[in-house]
Amino acid sequence: MNKHNKPVFVPVGIVLVALFAIWLWFVPKGYFGITSAVGYTFCHQDPARSPHAFGHTLALCYRCMGLFTGIFIGALWQLGERRHARFNSAPFLTFAFPALFFYAFDGLNASFLPKLLSVEPLYQDQPWIRMLSGLLLGNAVALLVIPLFNRVFYQDFVHAAPVQGILRKTGIAVFDALLLFVFLREMDVGMVLVNTVAILTAIGIVTLLYSIFSTVILKHNNLFHTLREGWQVFLLGGLITMMQIGGITWLRYAVTGTWGWPFTGIGAPDLFFDSIGF
Repeated sequence: MNKHNKPVFVPVGIVLVALFAIWLWFVPKGYFGITSAVGYTFCHQDPARSPHAFGHTLALCYRCMGLFTGIFIGALWQLGERRHARFNSAPFLTFAFPALFFYAFDGLNASFLPKLLSVEPLYQDQPWIRMLSGLLLGNAVALLVIPLFNRVFYQDFVHAAPVQGILRKTGIAVFDALLLFVFLREMDVGMVLVNTVAILTAIGIVTLLYSIFSTVILKHNNLFHTLREGWQVFLLGGLITMMQIGGITWLRYAVTGTWGWPFTGIGAPDLFFDSIGF
């Protein structure tokens, strides 16, 4: 970007900070209040389907917690491959489509659909299964979005698939298994750490998607050699993300009049689909 464009982005930064300050003033306070307010944008937050730590319901349900942490794990194991830009390789598609099917199938199995059809669910709904479905899809999302970003952002991208080699693939599987272990053992400290990672990843992945969108709209495709050079598109992506979070927060609170799951104590309806925002 031309250096003369920098003044244009000063107001963007000011608006971003102002929106964040207003949002922070509006939402509940403290660690659990703020993280749950972010999760309020992405997840139904049904306490019966969410992990608990230190007496608090965490910000995301098991499936969403798995999804965003899976994205983080998939991204973590792409470090050192930052310009790999092939997102349609046969190994990726072989993994991604079953992960998407498992996520969708398990969500429907845990929904009202079996009851509506007067049939028994094919298997008993379990928190670890919900989390696993999210983890696997999250891994697939990271293997799609980060190479897509590299393809759009970098001038010198490499036409190669991400997560090359058995070590990186094994690393993703091991990290997924460790995360499941933390939640199966109900390790409060570990769950809070994962909750923090998941919330930051939720903000980060949406910002990255809007940064890709901004890069294309501004016609700055393949102009950059480093992340620092493209700070303006990240700033714009962050602004749109903050607008989305603020808008959904306000709308959901205006409709429900409460933070978190709105049906506590009055009998919760069966979920249409046990996943993000439904």
